[in-house]
Formats: sequence, C-alpha cells, structure tokens
Amino acid sequence: MKVTVSGHGFDLGSSLSEYITDRVLLGVQKYLTQALGARVSLSKEGRFFHVDVIVNSPISLIKASGESSDPYLAFDNAFSKISLKLRRYKDRLKEHKSEAKCSMKFALHHHEYKTQGPRAILVKEEKIHLRQLSLEEAIMHMDLMALPAFVFINLETNKLNIIHKEDNTKETIVLLDTNQEFKEAD
Repeated sequence: MKVTVSGHGFDLGSSLSEYITDRVLLGVQKYLTQALGARVSLSKEGRFFHVDVIVNSPISLIKASGESSDPYLAFDNAFSKISLKLRRYKDRLKEHKSEAKCSMKFALHHHEYKTQGPRAILVKEEKIHLRQLSLEEAIMHMDLMALPAFVFINLETNKLNIIHKEDNTKETIVLLDTNQEFKEAD
C-alpha cells in the first residue's frame, strides 16, 4: 500500500513523515488488508495544524480529519477516527457480503437560486454501481465515505433508496423510498 504524506504551509520534516507513514501502514492493514493507498495532508492554519486522512479501499474512500496545536496530536486525532471507522467497517463486512449486479445512470441536480435573475442549474450525470445493502450498511458506507447522501438498493425491499443527513447533522438521517424495484442483472 502506498502512503502519500504532504505538508502545506510548514516544513513537514522526516521524523513526522516517517511517524505518519508507519502508523498508517500498520493501522490500516490491521483492519483493511486490501487497501489501495492512503493520503495524509497536513496544513498549518494560524497556530493550529489541520490533518486530513483519506484511505482508498476497493469499495470506497474513508475520510477523517483532526486538528491540534501539535502536528503529531492532530494526526493522532484524525487517525483515531479513521481506525474507528475501519474497525466498524471490518466488523460489518464480516456480517454481510452482498452486492447487486445492476447499475444505473444517476443524474445529480444542483439548483442554485439567486435573489434576482434566472436560476442556474448544474447537472452531473455519472454511471454508478449500486450495492444491495441493509439500511444499517448504507448508513455505514455514507459515514465511511463522509458523504451527505447515499443511493443503494434496500436488501429487505429490493427497492432503490436514498439516504441523506438532514441539515448536515450527524443525528438525523432521512430515508427516501423511490418505489423503484430492481432485478439482478445476469
């Protein structure tokens, strides 16, 4: 697994870089042996250090961040969050291993309203592979990838579902059932 460490706004130093690389290699491979790589980005914002850690697994990106006045503590803070997510992910993967063999075109629409004048509409269309998951697994994937919304095929109902966090809070998750049934592709 390749680990990329970068520092922005300060001299990273070899000891901090080695510390981060060693911790990421040992910590990620403990929970996720098939990890493709990891990126750690450190930046200095005022008197605080901000760290973003992204682990690239075959299924998703797992993200976490941390902040402290010490770069080592900022990294440890972010990496403890990643370790917790990876441990939960590994535990849940042991329980369920199902994936739908279907895909669909999914159009994301973002409406930006201005106080005066016409509204601007941005449309991004991309092909996504939908997984057949329970609601709990879908919430886990959305959390691991730090996404505001997640589309999946509900394992219990075999229907397309969308979940999203209400008002960017961690507590309230809204489930939208589309009544669209899916059959497995050959």
